[in-house]
Amino acid sequence: MLYSFQTLFVTNLVKGAKPEKPNNQRRSEIMKKYALLLVGVVIVAFAFNTARATYPQVTGSPVMMIEKAILGPDPTNANYAAWASNIVWSIYNTGKVPGETNGTVLGYRLDPSYVVQNPVTFENTNVLWFTIHIKAINPSYMFTPSNLVFKEYSSDLPNNLLGKYKAFTNSTYIYSPWALGVIWGPNGPRTSDNILQNASSGSWASPANEFIFIGVQSKYFTYTNAATMTVDTNYMNSFTAGIGFSVNGQYMLMGSNGDGGMTSVGLSQVTLQMKGAPLTPVQVVQRGVPSGAQYVTVGVNMETNRTVLVQFRPELNRGSWEDICTMNANEVINWNMLMPGAGTNLFGFFRYGLEE
Repeated sequence: MLYSFQTLFVTNLVKGAKPEKPNNQRRSEIMKKYALLLVGVVIVAFAFNTARATYPQVTGSPVMMIEKAILGPDPTNANYAAWASNIVWSIYNTGKVPGETNGTVLGYRLDPSYVVQNPVTFENTNVLWFTIHIKAINPSYMFTPSNLVFKEYSSDLPNNLLGKYKAFTNSTYIYSPWALGVIWGPNGPRTSDNILQNASSGSWASPANEFIFIGVQSKYFTYTNAATMTVDTNYMNSFTAGIGFSVNGQYMLMGSNGDGGMTSVGLSQVTLQMKGAPLTPVQVVQRGVPSGAQYVTVGVNMETNRTVLVQFRPELNRGSWEDICTMNANEVINWNMLMPGAGTNLFGFFRYGLEE
């Protein structure tokens, strides 16, 4: 795995300073390579909360949503059920898709073969899918997967020939081995999980702390012979400006806004493009003291159609990276860096996964 390191050294947290106000949505996806945001905080007369008894202040975002673009068979394929179940259970057990490298399977590059298909013979059994993994940030939060919405866009606007919309409010969407709901035990995830995986578990309207779904298959261009396949491929290749032809898959989770209406509580998106590379993000660190406590505000400015997974660990070269949230361009998190204790100098490090 290749890493790009940039260190930001934060000292003298300013009491009374106000951080940038975060947006109300958080996005998610582990991407191909990691760019690291390292925040070293020198702390005098305080000790860092290594016990992680509290959760980050992620305003307006109760969930992290980790989306991946993968290849798999059409649902009519005899191997579909086994394939889909294997993917979902692998994410449950390891957090990864089989064959995943550095947080991704396909990276950011769109190959025309992903979205060109013979709908009769399905000669290409590896077509594009967008998987989604949703986890509550705080174990006390539960959501209903039936409030999930999927949208797909292609860059050939206004035609949007690969555009797609899918909602899951219909009661026929039930938990299954390729659409797992997970209710965590009193000690958090993977201790005494209650797995929702069949019709007796109910529909997606039954709340859960975690949801792992094989996802939605991308819309595709159809062909019946070699000549029409070439036409489809040439159409995509004809887009030469910018990133060329691209496909964006987007999941949005809706939740109550407190007055009987619905609002977005999380959004994740991934873009595959035929040309270029994603823009290099700009790291943002601010100092501040919201609500009378010591915080550091961490953010990333990047393309609006990308999602990053933010991770943390107390020491740079020791311990495991812990997933704390997902976020998108111009969003921030307020992280509580201090707690009362003996005067100890400690460092905290953040990183975010960025597709390159």
